[in-house]
This record gives sequence, C-alpha cells and structure tokens, in this order.
Amino acid sequence: MKKNVLTFISFIIGVTILLVACYEELDTERSKENVFMTYEEEVTAAREFYESMRDSKTRGVDADFKTESGMIANMEPLWGKQFAYRRKNKKIRTVEAVMDGSKRVVFMLPEVREKYKQTKDSRYKQSMTRLVVTTDLGTGEQQAFTMTIMPDLDYLEKTNFKPFYNTYVQKDKDFSGVILFHELDGYFANGWRYSDGRITHSIEGTTFSKEEIDRYKAQTRATKEECGLVDYYQLVEECKLWCYKNEFIEVCEEDYCYTYWEYVTSKWECRTVEVNESDGGYKPPVDTKKYGVPDRLASFFEKNEIGKGISKLDELFKDMLDKCRYSQMGAYMRENEFKMHGVRYNGDLPMGANGGVTSGAYLEFRDESALKSTTVEHEFFHMYQYAYGGPEYCTDVANRTAREFERQVFGDITLYIEKKGRFESKEDYTWGYNGFPYRECEAYQDWLREITNGGTEFPAEVDVVGYQKCLSYYSQYNIASGIKAGYECNASNFEPDCVNYILGVMYVNCK
Repeated sequence: MKKNVLTFISFIIGVTILLVACYEELDTERSKENVFMTYEEEVTAAREFYESMRDSKTRGVDADFKTESGMIANMEPLWGKQFAYRRKNKKIRTVEAVMDGSKRVVFMLPEVREKYKQTKDSRYKQSMTRLVVTTDLGTGEQQAFTMTIMPDLDYLEKTNFKPFYNTYVQKDKDFSGVILFHELDGYFANGWRYSDGRITHSIEGTTFSKEEIDRYKAQTRATKEECGLVDYYQLVEECKLWCYKNEFIEVCEEDYCYTYWEYVTSKWECRTVEVNESDGGYKPPVDTKKYGVPDRLASFFEKNEIGKGISKLDELFKDMLDKCRYSQMGAYMRENEFKMHGVRYNGDLPMGANGGVTSGAYLEFRDESALKSTTVEHEFFHMYQYAYGGPEYCTDVANRTAREFERQVFGDITLYIEKKGRFESKEDYTWGYNGFPYRECEAYQDWLREITNGGTEFPAEVDVVGYQKCLSYYSQYNIASGIKAGYECNASNFEPDCVNYILGVMYVNCK
C-alpha cells in the first residue's frame, strides 16, 4: 500500500514538473515575442496601428484651430529617431512620438501663462504633446491616444526649464503639473494633476458655456470631493514661410511669426482622496457596440451609450415601473410616442449632480456609480416633463428653478405620504437640507399637509396659489437651483400643469 502511494505521488510530481516546464516555455516564447523586437520593428508596428486608427477616428473631423480638439486633431507624430522612442513596464510596452502641427501650440497652466506674460521669457513657453501607442503584454491589445504634459511653474524652474523627462509609464519622482489625455480625433478623455510625483487631482472635461462656467465658479459647492474649475489656455504661434524652389531643391525659411492666446475651456479638477493602481493613465471610452437596448428600455431610448451599465439600468427601471406613479408616466410617454435619443455617461455634469436630461434628449449619468434608484426616479420625472412640455420646458435655463421645484414637489408629496404626514426633521423632505429658513420650511410642510389630507393620499391636483407661494421660497433660498445659483424665477409665470396632469392620472389609476 505504501509503495502504491509513493508511486502515485511520484506520478503527480512528474506531471506537475512537466506542466510547469511547458508553461515556462510558453511564457518564455511570449516574452521573446514581446521583448525581442528591434526599435525599427516596434516603431513601425506602432505607426501602422496609429495610421489605421487615425483614418477611422478623424474622418470628417472639423479641425477648428480655435478649439482644444481641433488643435490636437491637427497634430501628427514625428517618427524620426530623435522624436520616437519605446518604453515598457510589467504590463505594457509603449511607443511614444512627439507630435507637431501646422501651427505651434503650447498648452499652459494659469500661473505659467501669467509668468510668461510678465517676463516674455520664452523658456516658460513649454508643453509637449506625444502620441502614445500601448500594447498589453498579456493580451496583445493595442490603444492609441495623445498625452500632453503641462509642467507647473515650480517644476519648470526646478528642472532648469527641462521638464519633459517624463513618459507614459514612468514619471519623474518630483514631477509637478498636469497630464491630459485626448482621443486621436482631439476630444478630451481625462487627465491628472501631480505634485512632487504624486497624483493629487483627477481631471474631467466640461461642456459648459463660458457664461455657465463663470456662474458655477461664483457658487459655493458642498460636494463629497473637493472640486474646482480650472482655466486652460493655449498659446498659438503662426509663422509665414518664404520659399525658394527649383528643379533640384525647395528651401523654406520663416519670414515672420505672430502669436495669440486662445482660451481652451475650463476643466473640473477634483482632489483625489485615494489613488488606485489604475490612476495616472489614459481612460478609454466605454465600448458600447456590443450592448444593445433591452426590450423594457427600448420604449424609452433609441441608443445605449453606457455599455454593460445598461443591464443595471434595466433592473432599476423594472423596480421603478412596478410603482404605479412611474408606470403612469411611462404610459404617457409611450402613448405620445416619446423616446429619448439615448442614455450615456457624462463626467462633465455639475459637481453634486449624478444625472440630467439634455436639450438633445439624452438621459445622462455621471458614471456607473450614479446608477441608483433615487437618481433614476429623479431623472425619470424630468423625462416625463420633457415629454409633456417639450425640450424648452425641461432644459431652458430660465425654467430651471421651476422645473426642479416641480420635481421636488412630486418627490415631497410621495415622501410625506410614505411617512404618514410626519417629517421628523427637515432632512426628511427634498429641499430641507438646502439651507431654507425655519419659517419657510414650516409653511411648506403646512402646504404639503393640506394638499395630501394629512399625508393620507395623493391629491388629484395641487392648488396654484400654494404652489407659486412655495416656488417663490424655493427660488429665493435653494442653493443649487435658485437665485443664489444665478437662476432667476418669477413664480407667477409658472403653474403646476405638468405635475397636476400626472397627479390626476394617478388619482384615478393608482388607488
């Protein structure tokens, strides 16, 4: 018996050694394939991949030189040995190539811009944009994007104006500044701010107008993260060429150059509390092609642009539509053949907002973490408003306070009935945490108590006088959607038509 056991153990050890040897051989072959490429082979492969992606991603792109995306899309990589080089770490190998365009463009942080304007010292006029082509060492998957390095003022001076000894896979331990990533078509992907070699902020784009940005900057925001809008500028230099050409050679010299500033945009910079292993790199857009629109959601959306997140949204819609009040809103949309163009993520939403409905009929969420029942129900009411009153009713800035108040009233009526007419604190109802004076909060509760019969039933409608009185309170004191946020509202111009319609339907069908 003992001999048989020893024989079996010997067999197992032998098989294990064989398997390990085979695995090591395969791993060695894979390593050889990844490591032992000549410089020329690796750069050529990266160039071929870039050119294949460039054709598909930039076809039809309008390279507006007055925009950030236009400037990036106008650039091409320089493939000479002094401009293109390769790097690697344990997970990826990279080829980076300096990019240049028909116009010289320097992206500057505000403090560097001010220093340059004060001193006229051209050494402050520095940024660098590189093409980066990455290859995953495990899967062989490739990606191509651009990386723009913007040193801050201290780092520029500390490095004696030689700030670009930084690559995608390795940063100087003292690097301070900003790194921005763009798609090949020039559109902003994401970015990171560094201080002394450590990530301090994540950076997201914004699609706000300059006027909206100025208004948001003037506001005090209470958010989970410390976020702020930072202006980005680019210095553009255009040079006219004087050329002499014969049958043998063409010689061109710069005749004269002129420079001008272009305001690019502002971007959200949010302090990073905890740095993850994946932070610091390019974050590609979600691949949505393989995810369609589930049958339940096909009644409301034409397109899915949130990828696999659509499954989570489908479940949230299922739970929401089981509630009579929301099923009646859904029925109204279907009966009127109303659909949103699509659902998508938008990291540019105002800080503190997890969702929104756009004038282009898109339902938006900040990211997948924003897919929660409270957010979905909130934005579904806005979808219903859009279907009932049209895009201007739902998205026009002049109506912002009124449309938000209407949704708040609907939510507070629901909460008041769920709590059987007893709000134990002002945090129990939707606007209670937004800084309203005690007297106005009490008046609002009294009105809720009156229209819900003491919190026992949904009203068939709300009265115009009480509605407009409370809307005037809301407009005056609401931090996010009232006068304090820059949104004027004449309460007498708004009547509760939209909410009264759905309340009337619910009164009949949701007993």
